[in-house]
Amino acid sequence: MKKKIYATIDIGTNSVLLLIAEMDTSHHITVLEEDADITQLGEGLAALHIISPAAVERTIDVLQRYLVRCKAERVEKIIAVGTEALRRAKNAPAVLQEINTQTGIEIEVISPEREAWLTYLAATKDFGEDITVMDIGGGSTEFIAGKAQLLSIPIGSVTLTESYLPSNPATLPEQTTLVNIIDEHLKTYLKNPSPWKKRTFVATAGTATTIAAMHLKLDSYDQARVHGLSMTQHDVTSIEKIVLPLTTQERAQLPGLHPKRAPFILAGSILLERAMHYLGYDCVMVSDRGLRWGLLYSKITNN
Repeated sequence: MKKKIYATIDIGTNSVLLLIAEMDTSHHITVLEEDADITQLGEGLAALHIISPAAVERTIDVLQRYLVRCKAERVEKIIAVGTEALRRAKNAPAVLQEINTQTGIEIEVISPEREAWLTYLAATKDFGEDITVMDIGGGSTEFIAGKAQLLSIPIGSVTLTESYLPSNPATLPEQTTLVNIIDEHLKTYLKNPSPWKKRTFVATAGTATTIAAMHLKLDSYDQARVHGLSMTQHDVTSIEKIVLPLTTQERAQLPGLHPKRAPFILAGSILLERAMHYLGYDCVMVSDRGLRWGLLYSKITNN
């Protein structure tokens, strides 16, 4: 039976994620490798509107390491996409050219709608189609409840932190301002919450999986325990309360929290909690399989 080996790479505002998988003619998937690295490609983007040379260098370093692994696994095709940071940065064309020159990887900068649909496609494989998916990125957040019902909000854990949480630790007035900003965006973009009320609410990407890992107090990340975990709104709020009074350095010592995510986890957890509140969900299911999986599934469905 002929098998093909694919690599999908998701180049986000905060993280770069890799999936290498083997697919046979019956579309059975065998995972060969998965990895994620925090490169903070969108660092400073909210203020400067450009991607810094240091952020480009960090991202290239990770991609070059991923290329070595792709070669070792005899990958036949690499599918790489960029999201909000590369959509928003004024110097994105130059960044894409530099990455291509250094690595040979051609990155497709996908639309918010395409990003949302691929994320939803990944979630349906494990949680069914009666779902609303929230994909919290570093620079944008997507909500999807079907192919005809998807949207992207231009706020994420990194941009919210850089714009509204300048103190370390964050102050209560800053938190109040952030909550108000998030609530305004949810009302403006989602409008009536009723159409978004489905049987299951699913949160995906690094913020959601990190909150889950912190809830479980994991010393090392365990995909099997995180994927499919159910958390209540109270569980999410509890993480907020733990993180709020701490400095970034103090947060970095918490179980389940990667040090590079420490600066952004407060904004991300508040964003998730406010979305649950606005949409009327008391429970959220966590998905560890996001955009990179949607890219792979799209090869199966040609969608």
